Amino acid sequence: MYIGIGKKDITPQKPMTMMGYGDREHPSIGVHDPLFAYALYVENSDNLPFCWISVDVCIFGLDCASAIKKELSIKTGVNQKAIILQATHTHSGPDTFSIHTGTTVEEKEYYALLIEKISEAINEAKERKEKVTIEVREGKGSIGVNRRGLSKEVDDRLFLFTLLKTNNTPLATIMYYSCHLTTLGVENYLISADWLADVRNWGEKEYNIPFMFIQGAEGNVDPYTRGVLDMGDPDQAKGVSFEVMNTISNQLIGDLVETYKRAPLQLLTRAKLKRIEVTLPLRYGKLTQSQVEQKIDDWKQSFAQFLHIPKNEVAIDGSINEVIKKYIVKNKISAKEAAYYVAEQFAYTQFMWAYIDNKEHIDADLGTMTFPVSIVDLEKIALCAVPVEPLMTLNLVANKTIKEKNILFCGLSDGYVGYLPHSENYEEGDSPMLYETVSTIFASHAADELIEQVTKGLQLF
Repeated sequence: MYIGIGKKDITPQKPMTMMGYGDREHPSIGVHDPLFAYALYVENSDNLPFCWISVDVCIFGLDCASAIKKELSIKTGVNQKAIILQATHTHSGPDTFSIHTGTTVEEKEYYALLIEKISEAINEAKERKEKVTIEVREGKGSIGVNRRGLSKEVDDRLFLFTLLKTNNTPLATIMYYSCHLTTLGVENYLISADWLADVRNWGEKEYNIPFMFIQGAEGNVDPYTRGVLDMGDPDQAKGVSFEVMNTISNQLIGDLVETYKRAPLQLLTRAKLKRIEVTLPLRYGKLTQSQVEQKIDDWKQSFAQFLHIPKNEVAIDGSINEVIKKYIVKNKISAKEAAYYVAEQFAYTQFMWAYIDNKEHIDADLGTMTFPVSIVDLEKIALCAVPVEPLMTLNLVANKTIKEKNILFCGLSDGYVGYLPHSENYEEGDSPMLYETVSTIFASHAADELIEQVTKGLQLF
């Protein structure tokens, strides 16, 4: 197989609204470290060429990802359906959820920059492609914890894919790991790739080759500095200093050093892409349009009573998060009541993302949502790119279910429609008040159905 890799700087040139926390109060005020887009271009003689793109932003909406991929296809010649557009999920990057429809000068300029620079990265990767094999090493990352409970299981697997040229020298390294990029918190207004920045810089300086990151199933995994995600604590979104972030990065670098010392698990000689459509059941079941409107109205009425404002003043977007948190702090609301209303606003905003912003992807009459999943088959390993935040439980259960391959789910790919917990996560005693199971739009058995449909997809190779 032939593989090339390209890298381009996508750092915003002007202050921009940031994404990752719902209650930031103003745009970015500068840059701590640059953001990048990496493009991995793969050719096999018996498979359509494909490209995996890793971008230092929080998320792309479904329609935004589709619009970007369409433009990239025109500029690079890579089939739109053979492009995987994944966000690294930094919470200190620009708001790109619907950047393709942005109306401000800053949004329009940044969208144009994204298209230009990612296209350049793809074309660079195509031009530099070489015949390679891939060494796979597996280690353990030590910076992530299960934010649903520190005593609960965590997927600490860290995979390094080293691309080797025919002369046995490395072309690039790809790291797969499941962990939020959230050492920096809501109080940070400097653009940053978070803990990934120093890790990637180390890899590229140490080996003088590109070091690309593929985000895993990080839905319930945060850096240990964040600890448990407590919706009753209005300060839970606060982060650490850049100095502490550097300490976290150095700890993961130590994990990488140990992983590099290990003997390769296997040597891969092919990488093939299959794209399937999956249909998953929704949490709210079958809904008519009037029922959708009624649910939104009920939420707004509840928030209006809590905030003591008219119903028509209740925000119909993510800004409700900031309003509720400020009210909780100002009025010294109890942790129990605060947790309830914070949970409700997450359910409310996720519901509107699905049934209003992404309604063309939903069949409300059937109570289902359909979206694409890209599967990259690497012989004994399969990377499954999904437009959700999968909880790491999905990885662990999939590998118990699918014996013949090591399944690695890669979230935030080709769009975003919220969290996808596994049915096991609903068996956790406190799940009714835990963020991921509260905010998801999917039914409790949806992840099991995803594993089943991916298993069928793997049989297509």
